[in-house]
Amino acid sequence: TSFAFRLVNHHHRHHLCLHRSFSSFTNKIHKDPMSAILASGLKSNDTLLSGGFGLCGIPTGCIEAISELGRDTINNLTVVSNNCGIDGYGNGILLANRQVKRMVSSYVGENALFGEQYLNGEL
Repeated sequence: TSFAFRLVNHHHRHHLCLHRSFSSFTNKIHKDPMSAILASGLKSNDTLLSGGFGLCGIPTGCIEAISELGRDTINNLTVVSNNCGIDGYGNGILLANRQVKRMVSSYVGENALFGEQYLNGEL
């Protein structure tokens, strides 16, 4: 199953918009990122489509919620994103928690942890 998360501006307030794709398509607004992640059914071994470009427009709240759930709850994710974040921010948070088994991105140049995990065969 694949999941895609993005932020939308609705009536001058940011809400989290969750799209669950491939198995079924739904569009739901959630009050906070954690409720969106829990409602999505995201689990270990799923594919996560993480929006944004560079560090702009990324679903920071969703990434942090997945991180808060921890590696014992959600791990071995395949993350598809424009980039792998930087150390301590963006998708780099999930890399630091060892929640990512595969990263598909076009730019990995500013994340030292990504390079280390790749060279060690963890990714």
